[in-house]
Amino acid sequence: MVEDTGIIIQSEDMDLSDDSDSSDWIIASQLAHLDYLHYLRQKRASKATKKAKYQSMLNTGGRHKRVITPIYKQAYEYLRTHTYSETQLKFHLSKSTLYRIKRQINNKKQPINMPQSYDASRGDLDEQ
Repeated sequence: MVEDTGIIIQSEDMDLSDDSDSSDWIIASQLAHLDYLHYLRQKRASKATKKAKYQSMLNTGGRHKRVITPIYKQAYEYLRTHTYSETQLKFHLSKSTLYRIKRQINNKKQPINMPQSYDASRGDLDEQ
């Protein structure tokens, strides 16, 4: 394996027999160098993987998801008992925004002002 790496050591005055200390030192240093190169390759591959994962998260494209804010929740509650025009005037929101809020809440079944707690004894979520 060491011969395949292309490392060349020139030594004219060293004893390079199979059982000499200098031969053991040369082989150990070559193996340490190979371990270091392997470590560098692994580190480079790990960095490339992390960078690719980060880049894939950045380039998702499209618009950010619209969030139901507390004002939108109030407008939705008001809209349940009033007309779109009344709600539009009271909250200064467009009809299209009111349509979107209503559609978003109804389609996604978002809980409105329903805090949850975890009951460890039962192992489930409780709605309060």
